[in-house]
Amino acid sequence: MGIRITRAKSLSQAYQSLGNLKQIVVEADELLYVLAVSWDSDAFDEKPSASNVKELLKQAEEAFDIVIVDCPSGNGNAVAARALNLAKAVILLSGGSGVPAM
Repeated sequence: MGIRITRAKSLSQAYQSLGNLKQIVVEADELLYVLAVSWDSDAFDEKPSASNVKELLKQAEEAFDIVIVDCPSGNGNAVAARALNLAKAVILLSGGSGVPAM
């Protein structure tokens, strides 16, 4: 999609500015909004608190019709745990190791 997320429109900014989600998300298309780490950050540098994740997901649920959370499912992942807790539906994708990428 060629979306370049700046720090001002990034996930870390959303955690710092709870309450302004609609102003932070990037409008990728008429009906698609994206919130992700900035293009010059490492996603694994983000270590949000469980309360920040809960609040951000609550705001997303109130602001948008459908919220898709794409995150690693590792043990101790606050985003995955909170998203699963709040989800009305879950799509689980898993891949085996040794499967070559296409």
